[in-house]
Amino acid sequence: LSSSSAASDVYKRQVYFTASGIAYATSIMVRPSLAQLVGVMIVLTSMMFAGANPTLKQLQSNALLHKILYFPSFGSYLRWCQELYYLIEIVAYQEGYGSMEFMYSYSLQNFGPGWVWTLAIALMFRIIAFLGLITNEQ
Repeated sequence: LSSSSAASDVYKRQVYFTASGIAYATSIMVRPSLAQLVGVMIVLTSMMFAGANPTLKQLQSNALLHKILYFPSFGSYLRWCQELYYLIEIVAYQEGYGSMEFMYSYSLQNFGPGWVWTLAIALMFRIIAFLGLITNEQ
């Protein structure tokens, strides 16, 4: 196995771990009639701040709101998942790295923090789900 393949496998498991934590928390904390809608809204909101379109660079350089739209991207699990996926795959194509950093503001410096952020978001939602279970039982 190449290191890229191993990292890609771990990446897929971490994305699943994060998304399932969000699903657990949503199903426990929200009324069953609204849980599906809230789950979809969480994913769509996360996608909006993921940095694909609009890009992170566009979120940072908004003339009207300045960096206000950029800060929610730190809490978007899809931003970190998307950036990690790109950074794992770009290793084989080092000469193309600069153009994507210019376009999307992805940086190799975010490789470690990307893993930490996705894990932190996953754990946060699992703690919320656990607290919801405790609250619902009382």
